[in-house]
Amino acid sequence: MAGPNVQMPGNATPMVDLVRDDDGNIIDVRLRPEWVAYFATIAQIAFAATRSGSTSARPDSNMLRWIGMPYFDQQIGKEVFLKYSTSNVWVTSDGTVS
Repeated sequence: MAGPNVQMPGNATPMVDLVRDDDGNIIDVRLRPEWVAYFATIAQIAFAATRSGSTSARPDSNMLRWIGMPYFDQQIGKEVFLKYSTSNVWVTSDGTVS
């Protein structure tokens, strides 16, 4: 399985920006945009890992998908994995196309 290509922002990238007033007091703490994007992607992956439903409700090409994306198909009672991110070919853990 290829999985999604997610990389945490580099070590040199601070997670937050501190907003200070004229006296140097911290008045706000803001998460940097690159960290917001990283956490949003992690949340999407976690959500996808909990998806289940009927065969016809499998995620389609209009949604975030990646090779190896899991989906529990309740109609067949098995977890299936997306074989190609550009198609609707799903396989079971033994490689059977479903």
